[in-house]
Amino acid sequence: MHRVNGLHVRAYADVAELRRRLRALAGYLGIAPAERARLVLAVTDAVRAALQSGQWLSVSVSLADHARPPALHVELTGGGEWPATAPGSLPMPTQRTPDGLVISLPLATLPAGIDLTAAWKETPPPEHAALEEELRAALDLAERRREQLVQVTEELEQTNRGTVALYVELEQRDEQLRQAHRKVFRELEDALRPPPPEVTGVELAVHYLPAQEDAPTGGDLYDWIVLPDGQLHVTVVDVMGHGVTSTRDALNVTHAVRILALEGHGLDTLIARANALLETQNPELFATVVVVRLDPKTGTVHIANGGHPPVLHLLQDREARYLEAKGRPLGYPAAGSDEVRTERLAPGDVLLLYTDGLVESTRDILVGLERLAKTARQSAALATAELPGAIVRAILGEHGHRDDTLALALRWTPDRPAGDADSGAQGS
Repeated sequence: MHRVNGLHVRAYADVAELRRRLRALAGYLGIAPAERARLVLAVTDAVRAALQSGQWLSVSVSLADHARPPALHVELTGGGEWPATAPGSLPMPTQRTPDGLVISLPLATLPAGIDLTAAWKETPPPEHAALEEELRAALDLAERRREQLVQVTEELEQTNRGTVALYVELEQRDEQLRQAHRKVFRELEDALRPPPPEVTGVELAVHYLPAQEDAPTGGDLYDWIVLPDGQLHVTVVDVMGHGVTSTRDALNVTHAVRILALEGHGLDTLIARANALLETQNPELFATVVVVRLDPKTGTVHIANGGHPPVLHLLQDREARYLEAKGRPLGYPAAGSDEVRTERLAPGDVLLLYTDGLVESTRDILVGLERLAKTARQSAALATAELPGAIVRAILGEHGHRDDTLALALRWTPDRPAGDADSGAQGS
């Protein structure tokens, strides 16, 4: 450790001499102009703070040449209490001591044969030359920082452009995947939903709206077949829940009802028998179901209901009424229909079968039923193929939908052969 007791600073005039000595020492030790400027500025600020507080101070310089890295220490010892605010404002590492401050400057290298006392007494360079050199160093440093900032800014802009391009590409790929998923789901939906049978004197159409666009195979499902005796058999099922699991359960229900119908079971026991078959396979199943059988020759219709919303009868004169038939859902105690309701349709009459998503969008089932009847009356003049879709859009377009929604229209047209006009049309 080399040490030199330097100056006693008692007035502002002594500060200039201190700066010159520090510059001479810095030149001897090979300290770069920018670091020299920081050292001189730090010591000057500390000394002025002490003088402003009315105290004198001594300046000593030491060289810790055995430290790693070596360091130059400038110790300022005051004659009174040191100003509390001085260290935090200085541009160099500073450590408070009981008597003052120590300002430290790490050194990269040390010249051989150091004579700190001689260095301290060397003739300092002219002040203006030293200031100009330090100013040039500061300007060079500022220019390097500016160039670095420009480079970082350009790199950041390139990164941002790349990020935006990547985001756009990912968004395009995501949209392609969404389109592919929708196509697959639509194909799956078409495969699950049977085409309408051609029945003389009957026009059929259906419209389905999923609760989730990316999962259009929900728990609302239908089935229609012509029984061996010529009657048209239509089933609409609404399984609790959404998505593929609900679709599976809905398929199980429609298949069970179809098999039992083809075996010749009557409507009075059909729903209860379906529940008995299914409850052993899926005790958690809960579904409402309505079954309609129409004699295309006479217009006679039979309805069995298992807890499902009532069928809407839209008459030729555009009056509308609900065909109530009591019963309980599958999965409910004593599931099945309590009665089979029989009606006689007039030519042009329409039966609308639907799921609760169409009448529960307002959270008030009675209001929903009233609005459905009103909308059906207003849409009665539409072709059968357009009717269910128009009704769904009119109702849910105003209030939105939170549930799967299905609407199926059956119009009795005894004067029209199968395949004519709207017969067999299916909405989407």
